[in-house]
Amino acid sequence: MKPSAILTACICLLELSACQSVTEALVRVDADDTLKAGDYRLCMRVRDPIDGSLDGETCLDAADFAWPATMPVHRTGSSARQEFAFEAELLDGTTRVAVARARARFVPDKSRELRLFLSTSCGGSCTQGTTCVAGRCEPACFELSVRGDPSSSTPIPCAAAADAGVDAALDGGDAGPGDAGVDAGACEGIVDDGGACRCVGGRWWELDFGSDPTTVDINGDFLPDWRTRSGDPFPEGELDGGVWRTSGTTLDTSPDYAFDIPTSVHLRFRNTQIGDKGAVFWINADNTDTSYASIHADLALQTDGRQELQLFGRTGTSTGSSNTLLDRFVGLPARFVDLWLLLDPVGNKLTLWLEGVPQTPYDYPVLEGTSGKPAATLVGWGAESEFDLVRIESCADGVITPDGLVLP
Repeated sequence: MKPSAILTACICLLELSACQSVTEALVRVDADDTLKAGDYRLCMRVRDPIDGSLDGETCLDAADFAWPATMPVHRTGSSARQEFAFEAELLDGTTRVAVARARARFVPDKSRELRLFLSTSCGGSCTQGTTCVAGRCEPACFELSVRGDPSSSTPIPCAAAADAGVDAALDGGDAGPGDAGVDAGACEGIVDDGGACRCVGGRWWELDFGSDPTTVDINGDFLPDWRTRSGDPFPEGELDGGVWRTSGTTLDTSPDYAFDIPTSVHLRFRNTQIGDKGAVFWINADNTDTSYASIHADLALQTDGRQELQLFGRTGTSTGSSNTLLDRFVGLPARFVDLWLLLDPVGNKLTLWLEGVPQTPYDYPVLEGTSGKPAATLVGWGAESEFDLVRIESCADGVITPDGLVLP
């Protein structure tokens, strides 16, 4: 069973010393007067901070608790995670009236406090990874404070929250000898497949589609790694046994990132229905204020039951652009196709590995006089498509290729 923050069995309606633990966060949930006057059901949930899976939930009718409602969250076991995610939601039947969220790190061997406030000013509109602050949905990163200190009710920059967690670990809160590898939040770079920390300053995104992608924070920066283009909740019914099956939902990397240093992409995908572009990976890279490179790989099922991969770059200016075909691969099997891309912004070079076989590098075009959305994108474009894996790395020191080489 994976390590996690465990929701204890007790729910404190008033402060109870019996709910305290060696390493603990007391989450106090309050609300504005309008919400307090309503006959709403309060649900409080603890989630795994990496994949968003539910660790524990308690729901209470209005008659069964008093404001502020307090829930203790404990870090248990020598290999338990150092951070936790929390969600408080007010419901009118099944309709969300208000929501507050937080992600924070435990302070080793201390009982600390976190205050959340439910407000009518945002309603239930704030998406995963954000919470309502003065009528706006802001990143939901917090630093735990000593009990009675109201400062814990104000979010802090997510980078500062991550730094606070690292400092706490150095003060004695490491995960313990039972852990393998590096906690992503304590690595200021990329954690590779072997659990080692490398490439200080690098960024990475990874999905195996085992859970809602918009709740995943694999790089430990206290921000969701992915978001839907529409801003709507991710349709979890499209997930099936580690495969994302979609025909319209668009996923973008988050937060915005220029991809202006060497970047590798490893993707396994396929198109299962004839129509339009099919299964598409798209990246706007080498971003500046006045130019960017727009590159996309389109995998489309053909009438003979095989697939065709087309690799495009876009050319043009702010007044108009069009696709330029860089390469085309026909007769690919109907199974998942394994694709690697390596972008080198210094020389505008793009290298492709298809099913592990390297192709001749391409010179990719750049759009001038305009700027694009700085993100990488997955979408089933007009036809049902499936994605099994995606991993994106950006590192100034170089990225690892399928051959095991580190290329600058």
